[in-house]
Amino acid sequence: MFVRKDLPLPQQLVQAAHAAFEMGTQSDRHDNPNFLVVFQVSDEMSLMKAAWRLQQGGISFTLFEEPDRDNEATSLCTEKLPDECKPFFKRYQLWRN
Repeated sequence: MFVRKDLPLPQQLVQAAHAAFEMGTQSDRHDNPNFLVVFQVSDEMSLMKAAWRLQQGGISFTLFEEPDRDNEATSLCTEKLPDECKPFFKRYQLWRN
């Protein structure tokens, strides 16, 4: 999951939840175990770059666009991924407050 750090902290939490919910409603993968990793990106452009890289890498994701923010892209959530995909995410920073 990716969320924009340029949003206020309460909005980061809400937007991350939106993206996770959307992916959960679209995914047919419900096997266990499930892990959640949250990465931060600096702004909408960085989020869109991450989305582009995921698409190029063949990784399915849901991009959440917030209607209350003029449909800005605010977060995204990937499908459940196998361990082999971990190296793809090494360039991204884990979320921190």
